[in-house]
Amino acid sequence: TGIMTAVAMAVHNFPEGFATFAAALHSFELALPTAFAIAVHNIPEGISVAVPIYHATKSRKKAFLYSFASGLAEPLGAILGFLLFMPLIKNPEETIAAIIEGRRSICRFGDGEFKLMEGEDIPFQKGSPEIANRLHEVFTSNNPDILIGFHSCLFKIPSIVLPVVKLFYYCKSAHYRHQVLQLVDPEKTYYSAEFTQLYMLYENYDFKTYYQKMAQIWNNRDITIICGQGIMNKITHNVFDSAASVEYVYAPSQNAFDSYDDLLKQAKQIDKNRLVIIILGPTATVLAYDMALCGYQALDFGHIFKDYDAFIARQPRTPGNIGRFYKPD
Repeated sequence: TGIMTAVAMAVHNFPEGFATFAAALHSFELALPTAFAIAVHNIPEGISVAVPIYHATKSRKKAFLYSFASGLAEPLGAILGFLLFMPLIKNPEETIAAIIEGRRSICRFGDGEFKLMEGEDIPFQKGSPEIANRLHEVFTSNNPDILIGFHSCLFKIPSIVLPVVKLFYYCKSAHYRHQVLQLVDPEKTYYSAEFTQLYMLYENYDFKTYYQKMAQIWNNRDITIICGQGIMNKITHNVFDSAASVEYVYAPSQNAFDSYDDLLKQAKQIDKNRLVIIILGPTATVLAYDMALCGYQALDFGHIFKDYDAFIARQPRTPGNIGRFYKPD
């Protein structure tokens, strides 16, 4: 009777683990009461397994082990949930390698892009159905030469992330995670969106070596940078100094998507042998996609100017400085 009860409880516990994981993936607020309720619910279940085993064997050890074994089905259910729901997201260095190896383009999605997809305004850009639809088109695209990146911290926050950034993701990630899960293709590989801003994200890291690796993307190449007007005014150390040549195309630093047709027309005049780097908020996400479809290698590289400059200057990563870092120029 005890063994049959243990087997029955194990089968019963498996979906409970799956349900707890799914709740945690949806929101932290939902996960806590779900986990607590299931934990309390498991106490009488454990007793119902242990008591008949103890009476049959007179062994407390066996009673405990059978009860414990039946409970292990719950983490197995959670592992199944992880395998089914978690998107595959490459880390920053793997993202750099993918860009270099195939001379691929990349489009990055952060919280701003996800807000725009929901019709909200952000400091960089007013929301509209047009930009929401274009961002949705980009995110759900399946062109192998165009990498789609979003923040892996939405699903797992590395221990080396700065405390203030951790707090942001703890507070905000559940909402965006739910949105991302509705869009991701479980068979697709995604890439890091944060790889252009690691100094303002990670507390401890070999930033010098990291930026040397990243520079291999543009070393000795002719590049064109499409960026907002005034972005260079406060930059002392230019991360692109190792390029063979650099030319600039300037656009409005805010609400650039309002002039998108003219901007795209101007961008198409660039020589296709040049690497195109776009630093223009959410407009860069769409523009990099369209340029890639036209045969360019185009990189949505938001924040890289300021991140590298802050690293070289050893700017303190205080909450105030981090807040200013993400404000429009």
